[in-house]
Amino acid sequence: MKIMSSSLRTNAALNAVRKIFSIIFPLVTFSYASHILGPERVGIYAFSQSIVNYFLLIASLGISTYAVREGQRYRENRTNLEKFTSEVFSINIIMTIVSYILLIALCIVWRRLDDYRVAISILSTTIILTTIGADWVNTLFEDYLYITVRYIIVQSVCLILLFVFVNFQDNLYQYIIICTLSMAGGNLLNIWYVRKQINIRFIFNMNFMKHIKPMLILFSNNLSIQIYLISDITLLGFFLTDDLVGIYSISSRIYTTLKEVVNAMILVTVPRFSYYLRNKKEKEYHDTCAITFNTIITVLAPIMTGLFFESGIILSLLAGEKYLSGTLSLQILSFAMIFAVGGCFFSYSVLIPYGQEKYFLTATVIAAIFNVLFNCILIPAFGMNMAAVTTLFSECIVCIFTYYHSRQYQKLKFDKSVIFPVVIGIVQISVICTVLKYFFSNPYLYLGISVISCTVIYTILQIIFKNPVAVECYRLAKDKIKF
Repeated sequence: MKIMSSSLRTNAALNAVRKIFSIIFPLVTFSYASHILGPERVGIYAFSQSIVNYFLLIASLGISTYAVREGQRYRENRTNLEKFTSEVFSINIIMTIVSYILLIALCIVWRRLDDYRVAISILSTTIILTTIGADWVNTLFEDYLYITVRYIIVQSVCLILLFVFVNFQDNLYQYIIICTLSMAGGNLLNIWYVRKQINIRFIFNMNFMKHIKPMLILFSNNLSIQIYLISDITLLGFFLTDDLVGIYSISSRIYTTLKEVVNAMILVTVPRFSYYLRNKKEKEYHDTCAITFNTIITVLAPIMTGLFFESGIILSLLAGEKYLSGTLSLQILSFAMIFAVGGCFFSYSVLIPYGQEKYFLTATVIAAIFNVLFNCILIPAFGMNMAAVTTLFSECIVCIFTYYHSRQYQKLKFDKSVIFPVVIGIVQISVICTVLKYFFSNPYLYLGISVISCTVIYTILQIIFKNPVAVECYRLAKDKIKF
């Protein structure tokens, strides 16, 4: 029996392509805007976006995940599927209205937001666009080709608009409009496309009590994750100045991007692990899980080490010298990657395939409470870098908690044949990065040579010291290039 059907492999590939572009486009646009707008205006955008994200979460109410999961059972019956999707869509409309009421009330009551009202107003259109677009219908029908093509087209258009209309410091609102279109503009196409597939509409008999409980559970999980991931930006905006928010947001964006790249390796294993466990293939699951774990260690180590040593250069090249004061924050966040990726692995590769999502939810709730509490205490007293420290400890909490509860299902051991070559590689990267700084004054030349030399030598060392991950990759590469 094939583990993955042809259509599933195609969907996975399309999803991977979209994931790559979802990392590239925001990084390019944010880097460009950082140079043009400066830290203060970038801080206004980042703080305003963090506020709107909470209300977008309220409007969404876990509906997307719930609709895709529960809608599968109705796919063979068109009438029941239309009824279900219309009920979910109607609840989404009601929650969107509630979300806007709460957001307007907050802007009126909290005078601190007076200077951000225009930015928040523009960004808040993502809430209604996300709702009426109902992109979860496309996911329900597994229409990943449309989702991917639409995403690439919209992002490409927005990238062109950015270069055309954002050229001066006072182009902040033009930038915010373009970002809004980038995040939710594709949903305008959905208004026509989704309704071509199914007759989805607002209905008053929405069976609210039937759907609300599972939606609230998913919402709670999403909210706790959102809080512990972005509350540092929100609280920085509350306690400190816009320019410091802008500086930290760049460091946070770089950290998040690299973390998502590594985490993507973990997320693609979920269907395979779920398949093994559902079909009682315990040995295959445990073996593959161990291989995945060792691969993550091998890949994460050089990324984390390089980020620590090159933080200043990366910030300078991506955002400009005005953001160099965020170097220490980025270095602290580089250590957080260990725990962030570890938490993702234990959650998505062990707990979720075993149906133990409750432990992941508990971990994120604890981390969220810790993050908010200590940010409120430490940021006013010690400044911007404390936001990175609380993120480090929050990621550590999730990692330790999920590891503790995953031990009964998967007892992973650190393989010496992997750890020793990786440690040698870390030392090598540290030495190369330190030495090369004395020979190259041009930051572009220095970064290019250090990345290439570190990557090549690290790979060679892994093979020489027989890291099984590197040896297997080398063997596969040799087989591929044989004629």
